[in-house]
Amino acid sequence: MFIKKLHLQNFRCYRDFTIEFSPKLTVIVA
Repeated sequence: MFIKKLHLQNFRCYRDFTIEFSPKLTVIVA
């Protein structure tokens, strides 16, 4: 799965937050 961008709006303390991920970034969550 590839995630290019994450956008949070009115979520907890984030009113409007966007982050774009680098194509070279690898994240593994277990």
